[in-house]
Amino acid sequence: MVTFESILCLLDALVADVDASSDLGRLKTGILKAAKKARKQTGKAADAGTGKVARNGLKKAAHTLVTFEHKLDSNNAKKLIPEATRIGLRQASAQIRSEIDALRGTL
Repeated sequence: MVTFESILCLLDALVADVDASSDLGRLKTGILKAAKKARKQTGKAADAGTGKVARNGLKKAAHTLVTFEHKLDSNNAKKLIPEATRIGLRQASAQIRSEIDALRGTL
């Protein structure tokens, strides 16, 4: 079963991965900012518990992860970031998004 804690743990891992990546170049700050924003939004949703506020917080976090993925799919990112790094971060984000959607369905 998906919980807020499991999603927060995955987001912490994503933030750490982005922070540790040395091959993101000048795009690193924007990508890192999006990952941290999703983490913060999920944390707020977890604090809200259940109900509409939590569901909306998770919806915002999922949207922020879509933005994170778009940054990785940009033409600049395709030129600057090695494909293996881009695909790995994108897959991690997509997995977290699917877990967020699953949790939203149970609230």
